[in-house]
Amino acid sequence: MKRDIQISLLLIFSLCIVIYITNWNDSKENRKYRELQEKIRVYDLKNAEELPNYITWGIKNKFCASGIGRDQKSYYTIQDTNNNNNEESKVTYMLTVPTKYAVEVNLEMVSKRESDSTIGKTGSIVIEREMVEFAASVFDLETGELLNTIYIDRILKLHNLNVMPFDCTGFVTCNYNGKPCLAFDAEAMDGYDNSKSTIYIDLESSELFEEKYYNLKENIESKNKNNLDFLKKIDGFTEKNKRYSDLYDSDERYSVENFGFWEGYRKIHLMDVSNTIENNEKINYMFPDLKENYKKISNEYNNSFSLDIVLSGNPSDDEILNIIESDISK
Repeated sequence: MKRDIQISLLLIFSLCIVIYITNWNDSKENRKYRELQEKIRVYDLKNAEELPNYITWGIKNKFCASGIGRDQKSYYTIQDTNNNNNEESKVTYMLTVPTKYAVEVNLEMVSKRESDSTIGKTGSIVIEREMVEFAASVFDLETGELLNTIYIDRILKLHNLNVMPFDCTGFVTCNYNGKPCLAFDAEAMDGYDNSKSTIYIDLESSELFEEKYYNLKENIESKNKNNLDFLKKIDGFTEKNKRYSDLYDSDERYSVENFGFWEGYRKIHLMDVSNTIENNEKINYMFPDLKENYKKISNEYNNSFSLDIVLSGNPSDDEILNIIESDISK
């Protein structure tokens, strides 16, 4: 009997030691893991691109100035194209809601590559992605005043949506149920989840709506197929009339597109802004404050810029070409 008690006590003591050691190891591993996670938390990754297996990516289109035309229907925006020389995130166009808002998008993501430890997947790579910042700033097109900053990353968390934009160049503005919205196709942050959806953010109320995946970029591209021949015509014309002072090739200097989901609007995107404002009397007449606004931001930023001109009333190819001819015929 006494021997049985001694054996039982010995077994209990041994079990306690095993549990203690196991817990100590677990807590040690957990502590190491927590320390590692703390080190790689997104807001501490100020130099993430310098760390192994990390990349930062996203978009940034920097609003500088805007104005409404004499007809009170057409308008322009000027945006900074320098963007700290970050080619990965540079976007030279500006998102707008006709005659109302310019929308500046700032998205920064961090992707981390790790070996997949899942059984049967040894040697595979898994991508972990985290969102550093995702915000949209809304400006008044007529005055250039900042009206609202929408912190989309926080709104996604409030809705328990662990998603990110599917394509950084796929942002659009549109009218969703009578509301002016910023829209983007979204996918899950978890690389194993292949589900997609389309997110709409009300630019006035910051309200979020999630809908069935729409493939916004494909729909935008389909609306612009008829512009391809016209763009070739523009390229040919600008090549024949290229000035010594021109900074861009013809295919870089101009682009024309049907303006997304806003019917009746077409956009001219110009890169050689200084030459345009210096030489294009037609554009300067259409937008009386353009030259003054450009001078102000040139003194303030001392950077390169792009110019978007949005025309209303279903302008024809000839009307647009007439504006471009005025730009390069001097």
